Amino acid sequence: MSISIAIALFVYKRPDKTTICLESISKNEGFKNYPLYIFADGPTAGASPADLAAISQVKAVINKQWAPHQVIALNETNQGLGKSIIAGIDKLLEQYDSVIVLEDDLVFDPEFLNYMNYYLNYFKDSYQIKSVNGYMFPLNMAYKNGVLLPLTSSWGWATWRKHWMEFKEFLDQPLLVNLDPPLIQRYNLGKFNFAGMLEFPIEKSWGIRWYHYNFVTNGLGVFPSQSLVMNDGADHSKTNHYDPSTATSFGQIPFNFSHPKTIDIHLYNKLLNHLAIKNDSVASRAWSRLINLFK
Repeated sequence: MSISIAIALFVYKRPDKTTICLESISKNEGFKNYPLYIFADGPTAGASPADLAAISQVKAVINKQWAPHQVIALNETNQGLGKSIIAGIDKLLEQYDSVIVLEDDLVFDPEFLNYMNYYLNYFKDSYQIKSVNGYMFPLNMAYKNGVLLPLTSSWGWATWRKHWMEFKEFLDQPLLVNLDPPLIQRYNLGKFNFAGMLEFPIEKSWGIRWYHYNFVTNGLGVFPSQSLVMNDGADHSKTNHYDPSTATSFGQIPFNFSHPKTIDIHLYNKLLNHLAIKNDSVASRAWSRLINLFK
C-alpha cells in the first residue's frame, strides 16, 4: 500500500527563483497528484521597500494555481528558514505519512518526484533509512541510481513521520559532541567543522541538527548517484547554475531504481576525496556549499 506524501515548498523574497522552482517541479510526472503546500515567510522588522516589493511579487507567483490541491500559508512576520521548515513539516506530518521538502532556489530533474515516491515507499518500514535526498555533488559517476550514504542534505529531501517525531524528541536533548577523534573526523567529513555548527541558533541552521540526529542514530540517507536537484542560489559557477534556455541541465542517463542495501563505499570515498581539496580557494567554496546544505 502506497503511503501519503505531501510537497512542502518554502519561499521568501525571490520571485524569479520561485517561478523557476515551481515551473521545474510542475514538469515532473505525477506532480498534480501531490498536495502542494507553500509556506511564505514574512518581512523582517524594518524591511526595505525593495524587500517588501519582492515579498509581494512572491505572493503573486504562488497565488497562481500550480497544483489542483494547493494550500498557501503566509507568515505576517519573518520566522526565519529554520523555524519555518520545522513548523511546516510538523503541520504536514500530522496529516501525511511523509513530506518532500523544497526551497525556492532549487531546480529539479524531471525524474525527481518519481525517485522520491519510489524510495519513500520502498524504505517506508526501515528504521535506519531516515531520509530520501535529491542532491548529489558533481562526482561524474557513470551510473545513475539510488545509493545509501551516512549523510543528509537540505536541497530537495524527504522523510517519514516516525523519523521526524523521533528527531523532534531529539531536539530537546543536549547537542554536545563528545566523540573520540576518529569519530569526530567522520562527523566532520574530515576537515569541515560541522561540530562547531551545533552552536548556531536553530533559525540559522536547523539542518546541522538533522545531520546530528542521523549521525548519533547511525541513520542513512538515500541519494542519487547523479544529482536530481540543482541549487540556483548558493553557487553561481557555470557548473551548477540552472539555465532555463537550455534543453536540460541534467544528465540524459535514465534513472535506475536499484535496491541498495549497504553504503556505496566507492561513491562515499569519491565524495570524501571531492571535498578534501588542498587548494584553499576551492576548499572555501566547498565549505560554503556544505554550510548551505545544512541551512
